[in-house]
Amino acid sequence: DDKTFHAVFSGVPHYTVNRSDLLTGVDIFELLSEKTNIFKSKGEVRRLIKDNGLSVNMEKFTDPEKRLNNDFLINNKYIVVRQGKKKYSIIITE
Repeated sequence: DDKTFHAVFSGVPHYTVNRSDLLTGVDIFELLSEKTNIFKSKGEVRRLIKDNGLSVNMEKFTDPEKRLNNDFLINNKYIVVRQGKKKYSIIITE
């Protein structure tokens, strides 16, 4: 539930995007560098994917062509992004 999710990820940076962005699928580079500013550039996202350093919802994200859509939402609302082993960010859809 939402309360447990927020308790587990307290202190983790949160970013908000429109749910409509995920309806047709959104490019991982656009989502992480433009819509949320989790990363400074698309190149940074590309390097993380290439080096197996990016996880989405605790699974390695290895396909740069894969688009994120509503199927990636946890509790129909959240996406967990992990850079490396310890740096987390939460994307919340509204």
